[in-house]
Amino acid sequence: MIVRLFAILSFVLCCSPVYAEEPVEIPLDQIWALDMPGTRDLRELEQGDKFKSLSATERIQNSLVENTRWLLNVNHRPSYGSVVGRGTVIAATGLEALKHANAILADKQTRIEWFDSSEELTLVFFAYESGRRVRLSKVYSTKKEVVVEYAFEAVEFPKSTSQIALIPLGKLPPGNRNVKITRLDEIITNAELRHHRQAFGRQVISESFAFGVRK
Repeated sequence: MIVRLFAILSFVLCCSPVYAEEPVEIPLDQIWALDMPGTRDLRELEQGDKFKSLSATERIQNSLVENTRWLLNVNHRPSYGSVVGRGTVIAATGLEALKHANAILADKQTRIEWFDSSEELTLVFFAYESGRRVRLSKVYSTKKEVVVEYAFEAVEFPKSTSQIALIPLGKLPPGNRNVKITRLDEIITNAELRHHRQAFGRQVISESFAFGVRK
């Protein structure tokens, strides 16, 4: 009888949320992003159609999305041999999260590393302008980390673009977490296209980092 009770207790403890380490996937269609297949179009956050009649310069000045894209263009990209700045987490969602991300990229706001468990959090992942489009493959979280898997997509007629994604994390329990940015094999649509060297990603993609949540 005692052995049976111990077995039942062990099963409950192992399968409870406190002890479980099963990863929880964040569906791509819940992620706001710019030009990333399978995600929600970031432009919808600010009704992007109203900016179509403006010139390129006016769109950068008036559209938060286009201004953020401009902050990630090739002229702002770190020089060869340098490493892109780390990603960030923001205590906001949707358009408000994009406002904070824009301010951080413009060096008008500092990154925050600690958050309250009562706050709705958003993870910001970004890619500076390059001739390879970036695709999110999978995003998932555990008690101790958030993993963002991505891949470069090589196409025969590349269009240079910069990209950003707002990944909803929701309210998280207290604890330290690592954000792991993981590059997968490049998606090649033509056998004649060559792979990007591994070091290339470090010049384009936001770096891994850590953050904490307190009670």
